[in-house]
Amino acid sequence: MMHLSTKKMNDDKLSNDAEEKEGALLDVPICLMYDIFSRLQVKDLTRLKCLSKYWCESLSDPYFLSLHRHQSLQNPPSFFFVFTALSQFDSKTRPFQYIGADPEVMDEDLKEFEVDLHLSTADHEGRPISEFTKKVKVDKWQGLVLQPSNKELICVWTSRHIYICNPSTHEFIELPDHHKESQPLPPMTLFGVGFGFVPTTMDYKVVRLFVIHLDYENFDEYEIGCEVLTVSSSSTVGSNNSSSYSWRVIEGGCPYPVFDLSLAIDKFAIWKVDEWFVGAQGRDEVIFCFNLETEKFSAVPPPHCVTNRIEFRLAALKGELWLMEPTDIHSYINNMWMLKDWNRYIWVKQYSIDIKSIEKWGWSRPIDIIQYGEDDEVIVLLRGNGGLHYYHVQSKRITPLGDISPVKFSYYIDSSFKI
Repeated sequence: MMHLSTKKMNDDKLSNDAEEKEGALLDVPICLMYDIFSRLQVKDLTRLKCLSKYWCESLSDPYFLSLHRHQSLQNPPSFFFVFTALSQFDSKTRPFQYIGADPEVMDEDLKEFEVDLHLSTADHEGRPISEFTKKVKVDKWQGLVLQPSNKELICVWTSRHIYICNPSTHEFIELPDHHKESQPLPPMTLFGVGFGFVPTTMDYKVVRLFVIHLDYENFDEYEIGCEVLTVSSSSTVGSNNSSSYSWRVIEGGCPYPVFDLSLAIDKFAIWKVDEWFVGAQGRDEVIFCFNLETEKFSAVPPPHCVTNRIEFRLAALKGELWLMEPTDIHSYINNMWMLKDWNRYIWVKQYSIDIKSIEKWGWSRPIDIIQYGEDDEVIVLLRGNGGLHYYHVQSKRITPLGDISPVKFSYYIDSSFKI
């Protein structure tokens, strides 16, 4: 009895202490409290919401969510890493050796299989934030692709399934079946997904490009279909689920076969044109975009002095389109161009960098360009034998991100956006 009585007294004391602390916080002006809490990560806000009904309601207020999102956009982007459980498969198949199934070793009748993805998040310096696991369906033609939006959501897709993920909240939903079924072709370059944020409506749009007809012998004969789906926040339009979404067909389809991932810049989804198509026809159109507001396609001319129309990489830096090109295919020297004027398509060369110094970590070509810090320093992300590295363009420093070797990775902004 004495033990139970003592325990009850302790519980009452803890409860009173919590009430006193909450009461003290209630005396803090709400605008100051919101300003302080807007600087916390979503995982910390989630814990605070569990303290009481008051905190749950306060931290779910639309004004606070908007303030928190605005604050997060000022911070460096966080990493979203994808690892996979290779132990699910025997050594003969190992379809996830590079997050992609090998048709030569897979049973012809095995169209799809479900896998566990081990997902984790980290800040811009590689410090862990959270871990979680989700199941996805992949097929033998194509593995998994991560499509960032440069905002809070990431699109995860295969040739037949498209998922939307908020890494901050661990929400992960599969979008409904496509309006039309594309022909499942082995080359990834013949199928693409665009994903981006529409500032005027505060929505996201998913753009799916699919093959209707393609003649490998004659690149003049092709037809690429296009569908669009809008993803709205359930916090503003009510409860959403995958069944509430639907695809819309874009008349006229897509004007070019695509290559590589798309970029999300402002209201545009941007792709490189398929290199086979460019090489076969000697076309000048090597970059094109889809306006997420008007839902129209248009070509984007590259810099006039970029003669290599295949070996270049696109990147998005704080709402601007950048192009990185090697001076030649064997060179360590890379020129970095920025599209200064979208109306007149004026490019300006910002840097010419030498990344030979990364050779001691196992040299690789740049895989992305990012920008953050008080001075908005431009940083090139590289993958070496020791994991991921930052190359600081202005100071010419290399910063290892630790022994991080995910199969795939992307970026996101910390936010409570509800799918």
